[in-house]
Amino acid sequence: MGVNVATLKINLVGEFRVWRGEDLIGSRDWDRQKTRSLLKLLLTRPDHVFSKDEIIEALWPGVSPKAAERSLRVTVSLLRRALEPDLGSGAGSRYVHQQRPGYSFNCRADCEVDAWEFEKHQQEADAARKSGKVDDAIREYRVALGFVRGEFLAEEPYEEWAMAARERWRERQLALSSDLSECLALKGRYADAIETCKHALALDGYREDLHRRLMLYHYCAGEQNLSLRAFRSYARMLREELGAAPSAELVRLKDQVEGRDVPGVDARRRYPKPRRPLRLPYSLSRAHFVGRDGEYGLLAERMREVSAGNGSTIAVEGEAGIGKTRLAEEFLGYAHSRGVRVLRGRCYERELGPPLEPVMDALGQVENSADILSEMSEDYEQNPDRSWNDKPHGAARVYQELTGKLIRESRDEGLALFIDDLQWADPATLEFLSYMAKRISGERVLLVLTYRREQSPELSGWLERLAERRAVTTLSLDRLTLEDVNQLLLRLSSRSFADLSSLAEFVYRESEGNPFYAVEYLRWLIESGAVEIDSRRRISGLKSEVLLENALPSGVRALIRARFGELNEDARELLEVAAVIGRSFDLGLLCGAAGLGEIEAFTKIKPLMGSGLIVETSREMKYHFSHDKLRQALYEDIESPQRRMMHLQVAKALEEGGCEPAELAHHYMRAEDWRPALENLVRAARKAEGGHAWETALKDYGRALEIVGKLPGSEETRFDLLAARESLIEHLDRREERTAAVQV
Repeated sequence: MGVNVATLKINLVGEFRVWRGEDLIGSRDWDRQKTRSLLKLLLTRPDHVFSKDEIIEALWPGVSPKAAERSLRVTVSLLRRALEPDLGSGAGSRYVHQQRPGYSFNCRADCEVDAWEFEKHQQEADAARKSGKVDDAIREYRVALGFVRGEFLAEEPYEEWAMAARERWRERQLALSSDLSECLALKGRYADAIETCKHALALDGYREDLHRRLMLYHYCAGEQNLSLRAFRSYARMLREELGAAPSAELVRLKDQVEGRDVPGVDARRRYPKPRRPLRLPYSLSRAHFVGRDGEYGLLAERMREVSAGNGSTIAVEGEAGIGKTRLAEEFLGYAHSRGVRVLRGRCYERELGPPLEPVMDALGQVENSADILSEMSEDYEQNPDRSWNDKPHGAARVYQELTGKLIRESRDEGLALFIDDLQWADPATLEFLSYMAKRISGERVLLVLTYRREQSPELSGWLERLAERRAVTTLSLDRLTLEDVNQLLLRLSSRSFADLSSLAEFVYRESEGNPFYAVEYLRWLIESGAVEIDSRRRISGLKSEVLLENALPSGVRALIRARFGELNEDARELLEVAAVIGRSFDLGLLCGAAGLGEIEAFTKIKPLMGSGLIVETSREMKYHFSHDKLRQALYEDIESPQRRMMHLQVAKALEEGGCEPAELAHHYMRAEDWRPALENLVRAARKAEGGHAWETALKDYGRALEIVGKLPGSEETRFDLLAARESLIEHLDRREERTAAVQV
């Protein structure tokens, strides 16, 4: 009769733990830390025979050979006893084997190690991927990642043998993340692929292959600006931390993204071929450029004037996601095709950074700029606490040198300097751009700036001063129309696609014409399977039932959260109350629900209107969110207990001012205050019935019946509701519904 031997279960990732069957091996069983360390060492390379010298060098460095060997024998004995307490004297261990020239751990024994499970599922995923079974590979990769619960060998942070093993483990993790991101991209799940790359880059931010993938997947998701932003962030990190630059291959990908001509993705020229072409299922990178004919024409006309020696500055403004960068990049591509020299720089959202950073980035693309850039950098580093104008050489001379350099670069076919996200510009950058804008009127230089409307108050004074000198023209971008969205989807669809109008109406309704939202909703529909893609990577089918869902794609939610992240606490709290009220609200109700006076509330609302988050309607003191997704995202981020309390506050404010019972019922239901919710639902149903709004009355009676059971002693009320609903159904001559009502 066989002996039932307990199975070992071992965690090397995160907190080190060993279970013998259901029992956790405690500290007394180990006797000493070296016992645990010896087990970890053996487990890092299962079935590998570690020589005694290897083990001693790892665990007892600096100890005399004789003492170290004695310690090793004792520790091996303690380890065997901890793992197999019933092991007889002189009996062979099932797990820790002694064989020349030392010891090994038997990986074929009945033992489960999390690190081994990770590696096993990774190998199964790799095999599935190589055989073309992408879904199976994704599943196995995800299972493998489930074993990553912390740092590998976390309790041995400084031991050399553990550091080497940890580095091998980290490389396996990075390889897995890279392969998983590729599989997700091959299935068209670009948002998941992007998140996987970002997770891997948190482990190693210098891996260029991951930055390449991140750029590519952003591009395929229709996020050219985020793809270029990823490149610039990586290039800046290399320059600042290592004094290095991205590889020529990555720079080439950046150029291809700027030109919207990425081999393996875009259906244009295919030379040179990519080193490892991927047949991705679809791409939104070349989503048709629609709805901007007038603005594009104005920029092109201005470029012609610049080529004739009439330099100027154009500032493109609009809400987040409206397509400012896309318009600028499309125009700059046209300008480049006409022989114009194009330089690009971008401002970054951070409190501290070197002055003139976007200008320095742009000048880095110009030959023989090293001397100017070096002088500026040294000056800043030597005097970081002094304002730019107080630098030893003064700002004026630096501005003059920079402007002169740019003007000289424009002498042949002209030059366009593009600075993106101006709302985050440092003071020195604004000073220089102002200086330059006032001095290029007779030169072949075009300065193109973009900034977010919601953050324009910080730039308003700067822009007004330039406008007074007629040194800037502001171009405001509005949202796309339904016809624009229809044209956008038409270019992405096959000729046989019959549901174009339904898809366009849904995308337009949910995005309200915001181009970024529109592309994000389309990607979300594709990734959820609602929109089908054919072999030619065109939209070919639509599952219309999914269009009824009210969801926020991850990209839309992230952009909205970033917009709200700019608000102070008071403004956000007031907006949260407004989000609970609904898309539209009046000042009186907002004051009542928030407990504020009208003057105080209006003072807080005014900058929100200036930022474009809130819009005042034609009715006095009546406002609404500029986009319903702003309200939805804000509402969904409120924690449930707080949300219920806020609905109750709104309901109380409504009662004081008098309102429709249906609106009161809505807020009491969301507050889970069931009795007043029921009372107002009944009032709303009877009012609708009296106004011959039969369908509305039926709906209200149905909701009342859903919540009446939540109240004690409500049987009589339930009977009255059933009778009222049955009478209404009978009046409408709906026999099947009446039969069902009687049975209830």
